[in-house]
Amino acid sequence: MNASPGSQQFHIGGIELPDEDLVLEPVRERPLLLRLVLLIIGLGLFVTALGVMKAGAAALVPRLEGSIFTDNAWSTLGLGWLGACLVMSGSPIAASSLTLLEGGAIDRDQAFTMLLGSRLGAAFVVLVVGAVYAVRNRKQTGRRGPVSIGVLSLLMTAVIYVPAAVAGYLLLRRGTFDGFDVGVSPSLTSATDVLFGWSVDLIVDVLPSWALFPAGLGILLVGFSVFDRVLPTVGSHQLEQREAPGTRASGRCSWSVAPSRC
Repeated sequence: MNASPGSQQFHIGGIELPDEDLVLEPVRERPLLLRLVLLIIGLGLFVTALGVMKAGAAALVPRLEGSIFTDNAWSTLGLGWLGACLVMSGSPIAASSLTLLEGGAIDRDQAFTMLLGSRLGAAFVVLVVGAVYAVRNRKQTGRRGPVSIGVLSLLMTAVIYVPAAVAGYLLLRRGTFDGFDVGVSPSLTSATDVLFGWSVDLIVDVLPSWALFPAGLGILLVGFSVFDRVLPTVGSHQLEQREAPGTRASGRCSWSVAPSRC
């Protein structure tokens, strides 16, 4: 296995899956100042995207009324699933369901099922990516791992989300939480409007109404990408396990560790 200078190799012993050798490349941590700048940029893109999508959702109301995408709650469930598969992520579609609700394009039940569909679709994306990886790397070992992770992700999401969705839907229809009024501080709203409201107004004035929602979705994807760069990265030095002298390492743990902790 080829490795670049500074990289580290790890051997993972499998129980049900074959053994696999991994090469972890060194990761350079971004400076704190750069991460703060990226955080502000990501926040600005996020706020701008929500404002643009809200304006675009209001413009889409006449086009979505009676359409196959929003004619009932099952349709919006499929819309959330399909949207997550198209953008390869569930979070932007979950945010889209809330902006469509705020813009009056869908009702509460449809927003709930669209959000559920986005989570199920995101788990399905993991399975598809794992299957594509396995097909493209036929000659490499450990091809079962990504597919197994994808299947496990889809099954766990279905097992947890589907029963919770039934309970949540019943609570939503009964209006159990209608008495809760969760709001944002006016000072915080004013601050975000002053900092980023101009970008929303600029985009709304420039783009046609039909292009606002997809443009906002694109900005939201870029914003999430920026947020990913703010989060700390896990490098090989953080995954390295140093063994004490005289210990014998197995694939999962060392003999010096109690079996109950392995």
